[in-house]
Amino acid sequence: MATPNVDVLAFGQYYQHLGRGHLSRLIVSPNHRGAGLGRALVVQLAQTGTRALDAIECSLFVLRTNLASSGTDSLPEIGL
Repeated sequence: MATPNVDVLAFGQYYQHLGRGHLSRLIVSPNHRGAGLGRALVVQLAQTGTRALDAIECSLFVLRTNLASSGTDSLPEIGL
């Protein structure tokens, strides 16, 4: 995700892990946190990754120290 003048706002990747599309290295620029970019990035990566990898579900590990993302209500329900 980037702005028209190519400022990187967020980054993430997906790969196949144990038959799932696994999301990893999800990062949102500190100056742009709290605007919903992380949630949008998770949705986009999950949808794109499961299609590209022909997976029916995806996984994501969240570190306990990541308090902003560790609550179960912070991750979206995604209908793939």
